[in-house]
Amino acid sequence: MTEEQLKEIRQQIDVSYEEAERYIDKSNGDVDLAVKLILERKKTFHSKMKREGKRLLKELLSYYLKIEKGNMVYINLPLLFFILFLLFAGIEAKIWVLIIGLGAVFMSESKVSIFKRKKKEDIILVKEHIDTSSDENKKEDKDTDDFNEFTINK
Repeated sequence: MTEEQLKEIRQQIDVSYEEAERYIDKSNGDVDLAVKLILERKKTFHSKMKREGKRLLKELLSYYLKIEKGNMVYINLPLLFFILFLLFAGIEAKIWVLIIGLGAVFMSESKVSIFKRKKKEDIILVKEHIDTSSDENKKEDKDTDDFNEFTINK
């Protein structure tokens, strides 16, 4: 391994001195093979990061916030939307939305639920009317629903 080989690798690819040295050793001094090995490793790393990012986003989008009163659903949106709002909105907007929103929920005696959807065919719903057939059907539906729910009642 020579200093020229390390310089050549570092000029072709953005890697540290130690990393270039390690790949030169692995390739037995072959600069082209070392560059190829580094590029393969970077490609594999980026594809893993992309795959994990998609999986994480899918997981985050499976948690929902639902506000309902009686048989009316007013909000049923991914919890991630509210988290992003709280992260990126200005402080004044956060305060007003939280004060007005929480006040409206508590004054109207609405039910607030946070749950995880498991079905792919579940969709985002806003102000949907829930069918109020018989109480027996409601109990059966509740037993067979495919989601976990955490509920806050007033």
